[in-house]
Amino acid sequence: MKKSFIHSEKEIYQERRKEMNNKNFKIQYDLQTQKILVISTIVSFVILGFSVLGVCLDFQSMAILLLFGLYIGGGVFLVSSLNLIGAVCYLNRLKRHGYVLPVNKKEYDNDLRNVPCSGIQIEGATYNKDSIILAVVHMALFVGLNAWNISFFLRWHNHLQDSNFLTGVFVVLDLGWLIAAIRYFKQGNNEKYRDDVEVHGLLKKRTSIEVGIGACLILLLIVLYVKMAGEDMTRYIYHARQERDQEQLELLQSAVSMSIANSDMSKEYLEEQNSYQQLLNGCYISDWNMPEDEFAQTIAKVLDVTDYREFTEKIKTADGAPRIYVQIMGEHTYIKLENPHYIHRGQEPTYEVGKK
Repeated sequence: MKKSFIHSEKEIYQERRKEMNNKNFKIQYDLQTQKILVISTIVSFVILGFSVLGVCLDFQSMAILLLFGLYIGGGVFLVSSLNLIGAVCYLNRLKRHGYVLPVNKKEYDNDLRNVPCSGIQIEGATYNKDSIILAVVHMALFVGLNAWNISFFLRWHNHLQDSNFLTGVFVVLDLGWLIAAIRYFKQGNNEKYRDDVEVHGLLKKRTSIEVGIGACLILLLIVLYVKMAGEDMTRYIYHARQERDQEQLELLQSAVSMSIANSDMSKEYLEEQNSYQQLLNGCYISDWNMPEDEFAQTIAKVLDVTDYREFTEKIKTADGAPRIYVQIMGEHTYIKLENPHYIHRGQEPTYEVGKK
């Protein structure tokens, strides 16, 4: 059993050795390329700046030129600046590992193994600081985005029950930041991982800081877009349901008013109806079930329901379980929708339908 294990270790070593020997270690950046990127970044930034200034000052005679400046200058600036960051980080890693910084990579046949190297690593720490930085950044994003998730939950879970599912989706998505942070922290171990410029190492290659930050920014933009879209969608659904609730309350108001105005209903008749007396004193119609008298049946008929719980069911999904308060005030009907379980900024929200 032990012999088989040793044989397996040998195979792994040979495979890695073969991979290292066959790999083409191209020089990603040299000092000449870095200089070109610096010039390109500065020029594109100036073009972009003048274009933005022209748009702000409303130079209509140069509109087409300014438009080209915005798109071309902005695009070149973005690409150049990102590559410049990559070049600076790459050359710093070469310097950290004792390489002579190549002025022109063609002088070394574009092969990193041909570049003179002292073999002395300036960074002698157990952990690689670039990987630790990536781990800290991703952990900070994990904490920050989950703080936003908590805020989203507290703002919406009493408003809209559907938002709880969306909160769960956000939490699951943000677990990726925690997984990435753990992964980068493991890659920081110099005894198990190597930088991409260590051409003679047999360890696994770690993710470089520029690649990690670039991927982080792209994913962060996507995550923020998803969260903002979720927030907007939740707000839209909530306000749409608020409007629907308001329409339902106005329908109830009309139903009560129409039932009172029915020519067949005399004053004596109304006084005999228990439901009418309740409405005169003010009551919660959401507590009603089946119509118990003729007046309640007339209101239910106008509402096109056989049971008042049906009417309440049409409203309660917006804010939880509502209570619908109704009171007849002379020729007017006063209605208020309230929800004791929904507290927002210390106030209980209500929809009020007044005189009609």
